[in-house]
Amino acid sequence: IFKVENPSCLWGRVFGGSGETTEDYADLQTQMNLFYHDVTQDLHSLKPASFEEGQVLVKNYRTLSPAESYSWPAVARGCNTFIISQNADQPLGYLVPLLTHLLLNSVHVSHASSSGPIAVLLCPGWEKAQLVYDLLEETNVSQTLHPLIMLVGIGKDQAKDVKIPKNCLLLVTTPFSFVRLLSSHCFLFLRLYHLLLDEADELFTRAPDQMESILQHFQKVTSRVEKGSCPRQLIAAARRWSSPMEKLISCHMPNPYIVISVLEEAALYGNIQQVVLMTPENNKISVLLDALDFCPDVGQKTLIVANSAQEVEDVFQVLIAFFYGSRVTRSLLLVSERNARHVVGVLRYLGRTATHLPPVLLRFAERVCLSREEQKISRPLCRYLKSFGVCRDRNACLDRHSFNPHLDHSALPTSGVIEVLPLYIKTASVYYGRLVNSSDEGFESMASEINSYYADTKPGAKELLQGKTRCLYLISGRVQTLELNHIYLFNSISVRFVDIGKEVEVKSYQVLELPEQFHSLPHQAVEIVVCGVKPVDAEMEWHPKVTRAISQKIRGLQHQARVVLSLGNTLFVHHMVTLSFRVAKIYSLQSEILKTGMGVSNPEHLDVLRELLQDSVERLSRKEAAGQQSDLRWTTTSVLWFSERSFSPQVVWFQTCDSVIVTVKLMNPEVQQCDFYTDRVVYSGRVNGRSYRADLELHQNIAADACHWEMKSNQPILKLVKQEPGYWERLVRGKVL
Repeated sequence: IFKVENPSCLWGRVFGGSGETTEDYADLQTQMNLFYHDVTQDLHSLKPASFEEGQVLVKNYRTLSPAESYSWPAVARGCNTFIISQNADQPLGYLVPLLTHLLLNSVHVSHASSSGPIAVLLCPGWEKAQLVYDLLEETNVSQTLHPLIMLVGIGKDQAKDVKIPKNCLLLVTTPFSFVRLLSSHCFLFLRLYHLLLDEADELFTRAPDQMESILQHFQKVTSRVEKGSCPRQLIAAARRWSSPMEKLISCHMPNPYIVISVLEEAALYGNIQQVVLMTPENNKISVLLDALDFCPDVGQKTLIVANSAQEVEDVFQVLIAFFYGSRVTRSLLLVSERNARHVVGVLRYLGRTATHLPPVLLRFAERVCLSREEQKISRPLCRYLKSFGVCRDRNACLDRHSFNPHLDHSALPTSGVIEVLPLYIKTASVYYGRLVNSSDEGFESMASEINSYYADTKPGAKELLQGKTRCLYLISGRVQTLELNHIYLFNSISVRFVDIGKEVEVKSYQVLELPEQFHSLPHQAVEIVVCGVKPVDAEMEWHPKVTRAISQKIRGLQHQARVVLSLGNTLFVHHMVTLSFRVAKIYSLQSEILKTGMGVSNPEHLDVLRELLQDSVERLSRKEAAGQQSDLRWTTTSVLWFSERSFSPQVVWFQTCDSVIVTVKLMNPEVQQCDFYTDRVVYSGRVNGRSYRADLELHQNIAADACHWEMKSNQPILKLVKQEPGYWERLVRGKVL
């Protein structure tokens, strides 16, 4: 090794290896003859490969993960494989063995009479499909498999006009596009041997109906008898287990190799019963004892995970006196106030099971989510919420999803017809530009003066401060610094053109000092959001070709728009038409987006924004009326759910020949009551304002009249007199919380 570009990219020289001797080459040729015995090909014409100048580039090499170590042999052999791992969303994890198998398999299909791809790779969206296609282009498989990416919109005859080359053996697409292709070109997919589902959990979530149609077509095509020489292969890679995958494995993947390296997902796959109990931190051991079964019918192993070594010791000391068992494999989860930051994730995980979720947990999680949202109050408004009226995952999104009266107060028009000049097209429905009004003369005059000033002198910026307005060399446009690190002469910094809206990275030496006379005019760039349209196929990003087409049509041309809402520096417009004399035909921007076939109507967009605005105003009014602060604290929300139920106290017991001594682990309880029955004991009390209750169904009968309780060492002690002297195997048959 003589050069290291990065930890995963090394340059080196090959000095030796397999295939350099006559014996190695003869052995390799023998193995190839055994594999290609049914293929007519002159193997003697093959020559050993050599590296000119001995240079080899190892690109993106990394150690195999456990899931890849187990799944690669199965995929390379052409077996049905189901993979769940944390790295399942990385295409390289399955592409390497798949391409190996396809390259070997392509020899068998090279002389087939039918045409069309032999493998289809389904991705959840166009961005992931483009990423996979770029990886394929970087490899040497293009000359053999001729991979093709195909994204088909909903435009009229758009699917019919698609042309798939006959030599294309690998197609990369999305479920929606593939279903449209099947409706018009189903005969091009008659030799489909391999179907790969990238991020299968996302595929079934976003396109369940389309996935069902695709799997039915795949099963119908691959069930033909003549396909026996090249058996079908279905590969599914996912990060999470979901219910549709059970049908996928049972109905469409005979004899599958199942590799699951995520333990919590393996629990879902194994259908382990999930039990959730809410408890205060100081009462967890008692609740644990209440939940365990003290009637073992079948021997089993139980694993208890604690937060600390001391907790492990405490639980062990309590459990040594008990035996417990269960016929059902289950997972018991105790949630206390110390686990507040994990509640949302736990709830998201349990939502994928059939577990009954305690109402207390649901209410607590709702308060936690509200608290987290309140902590984002100073963040920018979510761009997906502004653009389409919906955010795919609010829990993971870092921006806010409610309105801030201070940040969202706007001096822009809230209604009426305005004239705008789009200058920077960010996406197909979000632009930055200037409002065309009487102040344009002032802006044009200032722009002319800036150009004249920097024609004679170019003073460098004396000090770069975040948020300060400066001028950019060569372009002579006012810019605002966004992000600063350690500033050196050739370092890159992020800036925003305050009169255009575009954000770019420039070198620090390109930023010039802006004289004070050029600061007086307010920033001209205004964000413009076109309402009523969104990407097709549940996408959250516009395809670049749609953005490019809209940019070519509207950039720099004056338009007329009807404003329906304004928030901060953002204008929401419903209709936008051109007014430029350079355009022969007047068009509506929404119609132009829909004509591309990559967009659909979004009538709920504006209604969602107005509803959120109304809810925020009402919530703010309620807070002001109640005199509450706007920010919620964890210490407040983490205690609310404890006052909504009675708790089970920790109980410790030992026995003699004729009696049982039960100690209730409560210090100085108040309002105590203890009732003795022939087959049960009920104790209740209050400590620090919390109610505790233990309802014990005893293993054997007791003499209720002879039983009594008393206080010793500030704890209640219950003495139970046995009806018949002898040894009890356990204390209770069960416990009612």
